[in-house]
Amino acid sequence: MEPNRVLSLFFQVTIYLVSSYSYAFPYSVPVRDNLMKERQPLSKLEKQVKSFAYLKQYDSAIVYAKKMLLLSSMKGDSISMGKAHFRLGFYHKKLDSNVTAFRHYNLSYQIHRFLGDSISAASRLNSMANIQKKLGDFSGCRVTALDALALYKEVSNFERLSSIYHIISVSLKEEKGYKESLKWNDRLINLLNAHKSKINPGSSLVYKNSRANILAELKDYETSIQILQDLLEDTMLDENRNEYARVLANLGRIKWMQNAKNHESEALMLKALDMRKSINSISGLIASNVHLTKYYQENNPKKALVFGMNALENAKKLNNPISILEALDLIIPLKTKLQLQLGEEAALYSKTRNKLVETQQRVRAIYATTKYDNEQLAKENLILQAETAKKDRENAIYLSAIILSTMTIAFVVYYKNQQQKKGKAMAAYQTETRISKKVHDELANDVSGIMGYIERTRDTLPKLKINLLNHLNDIYLRTRDIATETSRIDFGNFPNALKDLILQHQTHPNQVITNSWNIIAWNDIPNHKKMAIYRSLQELLVNTKKHAQATQTTLVFKDKGRKKELVYTDNGIGFDPNHKVLSGLNNVETRMQGIGGTFSFISNKDEGFKASITF
Repeated sequence: MEPNRVLSLFFQVTIYLVSSYSYAFPYSVPVRDNLMKERQPLSKLEKQVKSFAYLKQYDSAIVYAKKMLLLSSMKGDSISMGKAHFRLGFYHKKLDSNVTAFRHYNLSYQIHRFLGDSISAASRLNSMANIQKKLGDFSGCRVTALDALALYKEVSNFERLSSIYHIISVSLKEEKGYKESLKWNDRLINLLNAHKSKINPGSSLVYKNSRANILAELKDYETSIQILQDLLEDTMLDENRNEYARVLANLGRIKWMQNAKNHESEALMLKALDMRKSINSISGLIASNVHLTKYYQENNPKKALVFGMNALENAKKLNNPISILEALDLIIPLKTKLQLQLGEEAALYSKTRNKLVETQQRVRAIYATTKYDNEQLAKENLILQAETAKKDRENAIYLSAIILSTMTIAFVVYYKNQQQKKGKAMAAYQTETRISKKVHDELANDVSGIMGYIERTRDTLPKLKINLLNHLNDIYLRTRDIATETSRIDFGNFPNALKDLILQHQTHPNQVITNSWNIIAWNDIPNHKKMAIYRSLQELLVNTKKHAQATQTTLVFKDKGRKKELVYTDNGIGFDPNHKVLSGLNNVETRMQGIGGTFSFISNKDEGFKASITF
């Protein structure tokens, strides 16, 4: 390795250790001194950690793993530091402390990455991707898994490689990219066939089961069913009742997908449920109850609701936010259909969704910083290598290119700044004009009306006071509405801004229900487009509040690759678009045209309102 590159790596490691000092060393100075006096070897500490973990006493294992981290840090043993962070990540994951687990895995990854241990670094990324998958952040999970895959230059551990292929395939399936998901599963199955003796047989059951599910989503039911029937004949299932129940449940579900009148599917799913009860598989019970809820929801909603509530109770036991939301997505429509009071379900849905979004964001932020630092280090190393290899003639060429590039960039920056200034000026002008017109139309006219009322009224003084107070209060409320409609938007935390907007309009009797607004990667969307979406949604919510008399409003966010869609529905009184179009709808259409998007809606009198925003 060249001296300059070694020096760069040394400084990067030093900066990393100093910056993480306060987090890595949670003990006071006397505790550290005592630990050094005891002269306890790291190998003994590691054995104590493992013994507590073997007994599933994870709290005690965490305490000794922290001691191991502290001692290895004071001794300057980077390899042991990496191991300690890994163990802390593993045990915190067992206790469902996902953010803390992810942070420790990330620190372990950084250490092994700096040490040049690509296999261990990739293994940590694999663990991090699994946490993101568990939290439902499938796009983030896929990015982390692909980074792990890039570290395997000469792969010898096929078990780990197959796990990464599986994570990528599952993440694509969950985001409905079934064809791409199948391609990654193909790679996985090819690897499985080429190295059967080196891959855990239990893992192969999971991979084939996953393949059957993907094929079913692609409507290739025959092949999917054949895979599951072949698995039922595999002797490995005799020793693995959990996987046996999974195969039965999927076989019943896919046969139902193929033919809704196939009564064999019901028997298979019920058998899988009984088997999971006997082995107390909580995750399995969630899956079986969800499948049976979907099976009965059309023909027997009361029975479906029972299974849905069972799914929710088991999801609470597991403290799995994804499973809780999945169960609630089935329970809420069923209770509405049966005209039952929702009770705590709506509040639980909102609380779980908000907490999940916050956790996903915190986890993403941890790795995003690390990834940026790694990319910067890689760039610096490339520059150092390039400078060492330069010749006199190349210097002249590079200098000319730099000058030309600088001039081009300067021109582009100047042009963009001018365009941006014009755009901001025009936006400010349009905003001021709209607010001015609204103040004139809605407030000045009312003030004028009150003045006329005073001139012509014959009311007694007390009655006059009451009427004037009512009119003035109405003007105040509308003035406050205008201030709210033109308030600043938090682009840095856009999902939270959307949540606040929805909560502002969550007023009796109208209930606003939404799926995850975080399904769209808002950080990748330019601010001017986010502003257009925010203001358009605000217009729709205000129109519903003022005119619709709705009791339920539904928002569904969809990510279709380059195309994003927001479907907005309310069950209000609707209107005849041939005779009346609200000005707010015209505003939405104008905003969408401004960002190259589209806006369409359907409404008839007494038939509610449905709109689609795409960009």
